[in-house]
Amino acid sequence: MTRLLPKSDVIEAVFGGYATELAGPISPGLGAFWDPEHEQNLLDEYVGQDEEEGLRLIGEAFEEEGIEAPFDVSFITNVNRTRERWMEIIQQTMDETEYFNAELDVRAFDDLVPFLLDPEGAAASTDVVGIGWTGGSDPDGHINQLLHSSQHVPDGFNWNLYENEEMDSLITEGQTTLGAEERLPIYQDIQELVAQEVPMANMWTGDVIDVLNPANVESVDQWSPHPNASNRYNTLYKPHLDEIVYPAE
Repeated sequence: MTRLLPKSDVIEAVFGGYATELAGPISPGLGAFWDPEHEQNLLDEYVGQDEEEGLRLIGEAFEEEGIEAPFDVSFITNVNRTRERWMEIIQQTMDETEYFNAELDVRAFDDLVPFLLDPEGAAASTDVVGIGWTGGSDPDGHINQLLHSSQHVPDGFNWNLYENEEMDSLITEGQTTLGAEERLPIYQDIQELVAQEVPMANMWTGDVIDVLNPANVESVDQWSPHPNASNRYNTLYKPHLDEIVYPAE
């Protein structure tokens, strides 16, 4: 199913082209841990869009498991304008194949979270959940809670109940190794393992567009955003209150 995801179409239609296709949980926002050439190799070999290969693999799986097509599946997401749009495109893509009778199920976020964290909920379901993840400025935040075997729901956010000793070992190695250059190959190995086993489909990350007043910085060329992408302001105008908020002394 990952091979059928129309990533490029979604990026153009929903994000106006301002998003980056992903093969794994590491994104461009992680700077030194992002290698576009390595990422493209993983997309080409394992998880990039390839309709012919995707349909072939699904056909083989249905035959091996004795599944009769079309298989009923819900594509579940939470109320969110952008997320609903890309989940609808994915649902329609799957529904147009001969293998799935797919429907879109949009839930309130407060209803979706308990379903995700219940071992008898999403983890036991054959339905597909589409959700976003914000992992911070260190690669471990994008991986550990989602993929380590100690993080099975409800103890963490490994809602697929994925378990792999090699993955656990790599995550621990990444946590205990110092220096971005030394950690990079560890996370590349993690990316490759995720692409090979596909415990989850990593799809895209929205590109961040920063707007600044060049009169307020010494040199635009030397300016860069905070690495965790959380917007930080010295002053903030609140038009709905008609006031300017200044930082605390």
